[in-house]
Amino acid sequence: MQILFIRRVLVLIFCSVLTLAGNSRAQEPIVFDWQGGTGGTLVTYPINLNSTKTITFTVSNVNNLLYSYGIAGSCVQNAADPWGAISSLMGTPATAQTTPAAKGPGPAPPPTACQTAVPASDASVKKFQSDYNNFLQTPVKNPLNAACTAATPCRIPLSDSEIALLPVQAELNIALADVNKAIAACRNEGDATPIPDLTANESALQAVQDHFHNLSSHSFSTSVSVPPDSTCNFTITEAYNSVATKPPQSVQFVAGQSRMTLSAGALVSELQPRSYSSVTDPLAPSGSVTPNELKVDGLSKFNFYLTGLVNIAVPVSWLNSENFGTAISAGPVVRVGSQSTSFPVGFFAGGSVHVMHLIYLSAGAHVGQFSDYPAGFSKPGQSIPSGFPTPVSQDRTSVRFAFAITLKAKDFSALGSKAGK
Repeated sequence: MQILFIRRVLVLIFCSVLTLAGNSRAQEPIVFDWQGGTGGTLVTYPINLNSTKTITFTVSNVNNLLYSYGIAGSCVQNAADPWGAISSLMGTPATAQTTPAAKGPGPAPPPTACQTAVPASDASVKKFQSDYNNFLQTPVKNPLNAACTAATPCRIPLSDSEIALLPVQAELNIALADVNKAIAACRNEGDATPIPDLTANESALQAVQDHFHNLSSHSFSTSVSVPPDSTCNFTITEAYNSVATKPPQSVQFVAGQSRMTLSAGALVSELQPRSYSSVTDPLAPSGSVTPNELKVDGLSKFNFYLTGLVNIAVPVSWLNSENFGTAISAGPVVRVGSQSTSFPVGFFAGGSVHVMHLIYLSAGAHVGQFSDYPAGFSKPGQSIPSGFPTPVSQDRTSVRFAFAITLKAKDFSALGSKAGK
């Protein structure tokens, strides 16, 4: 009954862990804060990988208002296409439309609403174009830093660029409003001549506004393929017109769960460490011819051993999560504290559940030698005839149920295949 109860408890533990593993949370992305610390900070990376996954790699807090970014790494040969810096607005400012003054005596007629709105629109567009182009060239033409050149572009913090861009964005809004006002005025008056140029300007201004909107998250992302239990090395580059602004940032981390770990601890086995001796029978009558009897030690139902296990993760995603998982475990078992004459080293093999690869609960088979009854004996307390030689046990190999509780001792990830192979 005792062994049956323990086996049921172990089965319940295995089922509970499998349920928790099946409810594992979503895979975390790779996030690197470009402005964190002194050289950037790795915020998150995947640690619950049991198979090769496509992971989103995001570089946050980048100054994508002025620079382009790229990611390359050893987990995948994948270099992302960076943002291209906008150097100028597409489109040609519209030419102001004027109506020749009427010939003959008298003053020229006052300009129409269309004729007034078009020059105002042209002036707004030109001012925005000039100021935006000046903003885009600050890494190479910086009035505050003469060392900024096309060969050595300066690094301008995102916060400074955001402040410098505020008046430019205000000018963009004014230019868009003036263009739309001119288009509406000319259409109302039936003057179609300036409308194509005005519409081209409106489209170019709207494209820039959409571009600002797309850059509002100030992050750069790409997808990378990451094998489990792999060491990943990535480099992140920042460039202005394809010229790097500083040495690339290096990012290294170990992704996914360890496929093989070593743990050590106690094992409880049904294999008995028996030992035999001849002792005086306390109940034998005085003068008895057989005053001795067989004493047997190590007959406990469960017995303690020491074990060191190699745990190999089961390569099934739903059987593993970040905090719980399963493994196939095997390793040597050593008997301690026994007078048994059988070989003290055995072997254990079975299945395990673990908590964060730190604590392993294992159940399986213990293969080892045990000392069986000496020839001619079958139970403790049997009388030993006078003059009979000291009973010698018969060593046999047997397989018995065992369970173990072990703690992680070392990570074997360095012995596995490297990422990108």
